[in-house]
Amino acid sequence: MSEVSKTLIMNKFTDRFFAFPIKIYDSLSLGRAMEFEESVGMKADAEWITGVARISAKDLENITWQDGYSNGRTIVEVKEEGFDLTIVYTEIWGEYICMWTRKKFEEKLNEFMARQPQEKEENNLTL
Repeated sequence: MSEVSKTLIMNKFTDRFFAFPIKIYDSLSLGRAMEFEESVGMKADAEWITGVARISAKDLENITWQDGYSNGRTIVEVKEEGFDLTIVYTEIWGEYICMWTRKKFEEKLNEFMARQPQEKEENNLTL
């Protein structure tokens, strides 16, 4: 792909943000689940929906991520089937529960970064 084509593709402001699916919990349901867990000592599921998080390309240098798995799955299931989520930590915006596996998250992140315009390195050498 030519540099002109890359420039034309990256012409929208939103193209500079990496988007990924996340769990968004209902705060009332989450509060009830936490209260139930504290009072009874058993986990309760909170209601959630899938949303989208977006992180700017420049902020991606300050994120970390790790494997995660959904509530209700057992350790045996995770060992046999693998992790089903990725936990994404950002310096500014906090933590996200990404609905992609870590492998898929990393693939999509690499694809996104490959589309970003490369910064020109300054030559600090003096002659």
